[in-house]
Amino acid sequence: MDDSGTESQADGKQPAEPIRVCFVVLNAFPAINPEVPGAIGGIETRAWMLARTLARRPDIDVQFVVRHTERIRQLEFDGVRLVPIHDRLYRLREAVSTMLERQQRFPWLRFHGFSPALLWQLPILAVWWPWRRLRQRAPDPLRPCPPYTTVEADLLACFGVNVTTATVIASAHATNRPAILFLGSDADLDERYTATSTFVTPYGDPGPICRWAIDHADRIVVQTPSQQQVLRERFGREGTLIGNPIDLEEWDSRLETALPPEGIAGLDRYVLWVGRAEGTHKRPQLLVELARKCPELPFVMILNPRDTLLEQQIRRTAPSNVRILDWVPFPQMPAVFRRAAVLVNTSSLEGFSNAFLQAAASGVPIAALEVARDFLEESGAGAEAEGSMERLAEIVRRQWNEPDAAQLRKARAYVEQHHALPAQAEQVAAVIPGILSGRQRR
Repeated sequence: MDDSGTESQADGKQPAEPIRVCFVVLNAFPAINPEVPGAIGGIETRAWMLARTLARRPDIDVQFVVRHTERIRQLEFDGVRLVPIHDRLYRLREAVSTMLERQQRFPWLRFHGFSPALLWQLPILAVWWPWRRLRQRAPDPLRPCPPYTTVEADLLACFGVNVTTATVIASAHATNRPAILFLGSDADLDERYTATSTFVTPYGDPGPICRWAIDHADRIVVQTPSQQQVLRERFGREGTLIGNPIDLEEWDSRLETALPPEGIAGLDRYVLWVGRAEGTHKRPQLLVELARKCPELPFVMILNPRDTLLEQQIRRTAPSNVRILDWVPFPQMPAVFRRAAVLVNTSSLEGFSNAFLQAAASGVPIAALEVARDFLEESGAGAEAEGSMERLAEIVRRQWNEPDAAQLRKARAYVEQHHALPAQAEQVAAVIPGILSGRQRR
């Protein structure tokens, strides 16, 4: 024993090896390295915060699988070692996929619309991805594959229910390792996820594959009590509730960061919207409609690329009181929120929006069209319009003209109590040993 009463290495016992955890969020590199342009969603932000916080612990070793169009030279950030996938064409394939889909018979392609960009995008794909492959069956998403099978980890962690998640879980189990699944949205629990479903998500994920991922994950982490209930009742699985985190120390330290000069110059206050150019769940087209209902208010949209045709439509039809930015580096986002008067959410589904936490932390009221009523009422962070665009316009005007300082202080305190990053990461760390021991008993 040493002077503290603990056993030392001289007693013949070596300290336990750290548990090796590998996160898999392929599009997270812009969240990891803010100097890299690219859209950052809630999943990417959440996963990276948890990964770098867990990496500070001596009992956990963290790796992170990411994909990028260029070769990644720096392979360690904040104590997290990257496992890079170099894929020069994935952004191009993603852009093209929003305008066409593969079919099993002639003509093998069906166009949803046309963009002039296709005139150069399709020839490039034709060179690197021969057209004969369009007639072949897509790769089996349940086939184990590297780097998931080869990464030296005890546990694989994946986010969202999709084809990649299914591949990660299958790869983990093929190498006798467990996988933990973090839900990213209420859409991850779609009732159409069944073994015999013909449903395909707007992102191309088949319903049966999504169901397989839910059924076979060793542990599922949910964001809200409602997700926990749906997971139990619809899929017969128990979920571990861990709220979305926010790094309040980092966020507060960047509130005075300079704003991006383009797009926001000259605006002291504005109504803010943040999300993907995606018309099914995020619905930026409804923000354009709202701006027409409130012509006296300035709006700022941070419109991350996804659906090229929808993005073009938004830019073409947005009224003059809407300014559109396609990308803001994450370190500048606190300053963007600090100057916002209202945050608007037009989504049809959310899991738990990180933007809600960022708004509440910044003292910005939230106006949601039809999501997050329980959170908004419990925290005091804002109001929900019950699906009515007229009601949403009323809420935005009231919050713009008469912000409730007491409610906003309550919302900040709620976030500090329930969503601070250190506590949420500690909860993740606490469930890891049980997942490992449970897999070993199988």
